[in-house]
Amino acid sequence: MSILLITVADFPEFWPLSINTAPELVEPYIRKAQTFDVRPLFTAAEWQGFESNLGNGTTEFPGVEFDPEEFLATPPPSAWDNPTLAALWVGFAKPVLVTESFRRLMLWHGTHVTPNGLETMQDINNQPVTSARRAELKADVEAERNLYAGRLQAALRAYRGTVPTTTCGASTRRRPGRGGVTFHAI
Repeated sequence: MSILLITVADFPEFWPLSINTAPELVEPYIRKAQTFDVRPLFTAAEWQGFESNLGNGTTEFPGVEFDPEEFLATPPPSAWDNPTLAALWVGFAKPVLVTESFRRLMLWHGTHVTPNGLETMQDINNQPVTSARRAELKADVEAERNLYAGRLQAALRAYRGTVPTTTCGASTRRRPGRGGVTFHAI
């Protein structure tokens, strides 16, 4: 299992989440966002660099200690000019991971699986957020996540260098009648 690269303490920089929020409430959403949304964007070497420099070693080498401050100490003046792995993390990957984690938290927070199915749990004195308001908030988070994800993709292209474009040749052409709508008699 991969180590978590962010904690509850990273949220207030981007979203209004109290750092007094219990980590066990937020960590499942961080783990899912990290595993399914952010990790696939990076190569194995890039992700290994994040894990070894931001965590206390990787799961394969749990005793190795690194200093995250040293890793993040000298990003280039502009992450767009000559991005380093540290600049990718600070300027691009961390915002996407925090925002995606927050989106997942908003989607599921307050919903519990019970023997009766999915139920919304609430304190008697507090009013739940209406469905319409929750949809508005979720749309706002998704819009910001899309912005951060687009910026990350551009930064990854700069970090990795330009990718050569391919030209379509005769071998890549589709044959007629393939991939279209088909109808079958019943």
